[in-house]
Order: sequence, then C-alpha cells, then structure tokens
Amino acid sequence: MVVSEPRAEFRGRRVAKDFDGETFYGVISIDFSGPYYYRVKYDDGDEENYRLDQPTMVELFFRYLHARHVARAKRGIDAVERPARSIPDPLCVDYILQSTFTGNVYRHLDTGTQGFGRAVRERLRAIVSRDPENEAVAIEALNRSLRMAVLAMAVGREETFAEWASERADEPPYPGTVGELEQFREFLRKRGEKRQVTFTDAYQTVGFRKTCEMIDSLICDGAAVARQVYCSCTWAQAVAALRQIHFVGPFFGAQALCEVWHGVVQGDEPQGWFRCCLMPSMNPASLNEFTTPGPGPIKALSEMFGGIYGTHVEKMQWLSQNAEGAFDLLGLEFPWLVTKAPQSGASLGGAIGKTLHGAGRRRYMNVVDMEHSLCYFHSYHTARARIGKEAKAVHDTLQLLQARVPLCKLEVFNTRASLQ
Repeated sequence: MVVSEPRAEFRGRRVAKDFDGETFYGVISIDFSGPYYYRVKYDDGDEENYRLDQPTMVELFFRYLHARHVARAKRGIDAVERPARSIPDPLCVDYILQSTFTGNVYRHLDTGTQGFGRAVRERLRAIVSRDPENEAVAIEALNRSLRMAVLAMAVGREETFAEWASERADEPPYPGTVGELEQFREFLRKRGEKRQVTFTDAYQTVGFRKTCEMIDSLICDGAAVARQVYCSCTWAQAVAALRQIHFVGPFFGAQALCEVWHGVVQGDEPQGWFRCCLMPSMNPASLNEFTTPGPGPIKALSEMFGGIYGTHVEKMQWLSQNAEGAFDLLGLEFPWLVTKAPQSGASLGGAIGKTLHGAGRRRYMNVVDMEHSLCYFHSYHTARARIGKEAKAVHDTLQLLQARVPLCKLEVFNTRASLQ
C-alpha cells in the first residue's frame, strides 16, 4: 500500500488486504512515531506501516533543519558533536536556501538576539556593579531589559532607534529608564505627525498610538511586571506576567522574553552576573513546555499535521522529541550543539541531552527552538512552492511551443517571438 500524503480523514477507516489469498481487515491510524507512515492495525492484532510515495512536510522540515544547521556548523564557530566538514555546504547546493533569508535553527543563536543582549549588558554593567548582591538592583536591571526588549519588538526598525540615539549625546540605542521612555514617546509622536517611516511591517508592530500607550504601561507597570518575571519559575509564568503590558499579546510576549532570556541572560559568560542573577528562578526545562507560535509556524504546523495530534505546543513537542530519530531514519548526520562543560541539573526537558565523553552534553532543540525554526521553514517552503509553480509554468510553455514548433528545429529560441 502506497499513498501520496497523510490525510486526517483517512484515520479510522476500515481497510482490507489480501495476504496469500486470505483477506484481513483493519483500521487506519496516522502514526507520528515515525513521521512518514500510515499504520494499519488489523483485527487479529497485527500491525503494518505504509510509507508515503513522496516526502511529507514533516520530512522536508527535518531536512531543512539539517541543511540550515550544517551551513552554520561548517563555519566552525560553535561546539558541535561531530564536525560537518565532510558534508557538502547546503548553501552551495540548495538554491532556495541560498536565496531565502533564514535564521539559525537554535533560538539562542539568532544574531539579532545576540546583538541585543550584548548592547543591554554593556548598558547595565555600571548599574549592577554598584551592588551586585542586591535583589532590588537585579529587578531594576531586569525591568530595563524588558522595557528595551518590548520596544525593540514593537518598533522593529533599527534605523528608528539609531535616529533617536543620534539626537542625543551618549544615549543608548534602546530606551530603558523612565526619562528615556518619555523622550522616546515624544520622538514617536513627532514622527507620526510627519508621517515618517518608523516601524517595520512585522506581525507584532502596532503603530504609533498603541506603541505610545505601550510606553505609558511600561512606565507605570514595568516594575511590578519585572518583579513577577524575576520570580517566575516557568516560561509560561514569565510570558503571562509580561502580557500585563498594554498590547503585549502571547506571541509578542514570548518573543520579547526570548530577547531577554537568550540575549541578555544566556548570552552572558557561564559564571557571569546576568546569567546567574537576572532571572534566577527560571527553569530551562520549561522552555520545552510552552510557547506561542506566530502565523508562519501555525501555517507550517497545519500543513504538517492537519487537524490531528493535539495543540500547537504538543505538535512542536513531538517535533522536538522525535528530531533525533528522524535524522537517523533519513540518514542525516546532524551536527548537534554540545555544552562546553557538564551542566548542573541532569534533566532539562529536551534542551540538554546525553553526556558526550565528558566534554559536555548534547543540546537538543526544545519547543522554543522549534517555533523559531518553523517560522523560517515556512518562508523556505513558500519560496520552494513558488519556484515549483514557476517551473511548472515554464514547463507548460515549453510543451506548448514544442507542440507548435519542435525545439530541435529552432536555431534561436526567442520566447516572446514564439508566443506571438
């Protein structure tokens, strides 16, 4: 039995198969423990898997993860489990990957997030150095970090912050104090009156009026929100706390928190103050339990799983839990990241894995990483589908031309002349 694509409506249907002249009956289930099969459970207790006759979206996603991470691993800037030197550079053989903007598959490797983290840490070092053991200092540093992250997400356009900073001597690129927030709000108001380009067209931007109201909320509620985030033990709790800021929705809140956690906190040195003190209660394992996908990941998950297999988070958890097996099944050597040294806490819920020869632990991709990768995969797959449609249009045109004038007789191929 060979089928072309996994269809949710096939689940539960009765089927019959002839085995050496004897008919056996069973029921179809769509089995995601191996992402490329239907499973039929026969009435006599036997089971059988059936492979699809073309790659599914799930398989394409894992192949994308492998290609994108190999492209980074070949640069030799990360500690990886096995070198990728022997694997051809995907950027040389995959035109779509080469021509489509895609981010790194691990969320913490995002270059924008890393740059944001460095800028914020440099900005706040003078504050925390005064009294590094004081909890109030840590909460104030977190408050400013969250303010800067929220506004970076709300505006999204680096040129806007650069223009704001250029009007002030020795001012930081992102506003963090109450005075800076008030000045930035006035700066936005004037730009709005002049109808100057200020925001990107990203999904989370909300325009002049709502951004100014968001700034008011950051001024009034920021300290209380920062204290709640500081005390949060799980990713879900921290995102919920951040959503108390006006116009910060679930996706916005999760992404802003990623900027602080991956950029400011985890981007610090292993024993650095920001890593140890800024969000001390956060359990890294909780990043494998909750996140909020944006429009791109939701569309990709819908194409992968249809209406089956639970919530968006459960689908991303499945991708996280089955990545290792999928790479093995496809014969892909994935250059897993490894920690530089063994970490305290043996189980981090899929974020950290088995110890590798005492050199650290394999770092698996968690749910937050999967949401990040699905966003770029959606762009990649959209480009892939578009190019496929264009290729079909060219093929159909060639077929039409060949029907009128055999191509072997054309000394000069002039498409415009042929179509007239």
